[in-house]
Amino acid sequence: MANSSALASISFGGSTISAVGSVTLTLNRAPFEVSEIGNANAQFIAGYQNATAQLDVFYSETDHSALEAAINAASAASAVVLTLASADTITGSGFVTAYSVTAAANDVERASITIQFTGAITLA
Repeated sequence: MANSSALASISFGGSTISAVGSVTLTLNRAPFEVSEIGNANAQFIAGYQNATAQLDVFYSETDHSALEAAINAASAASAVVLTLASADTITGSGFVTAYSVTAAANDVERASITIQFTGAITLA
């Protein structure tokens, strides 16, 4: 059964933004090449896993001050909890790598935020 993620929320370093319109979680595991000299074919082993979250949110200067401060100060990783409308959570430690605000005539202001997780994440 598919879950609706309408208006999820994020807690970053203890500050909560409750107007998250969409969340994209990307898990990657880059391979390491371990081919021996003289082999005709490349051989690989699984490498390190990493995860990023891309959030599109309804902009609020008050709610977003912690995220703006985090990218401006190049701060250390903070606790991150993404809570979907289905009550599923994505929890870990991460830092903001991108933050942009978009404003268009006759539309709501939106912000796009990218968080790079560091270490393990928990999906529950």
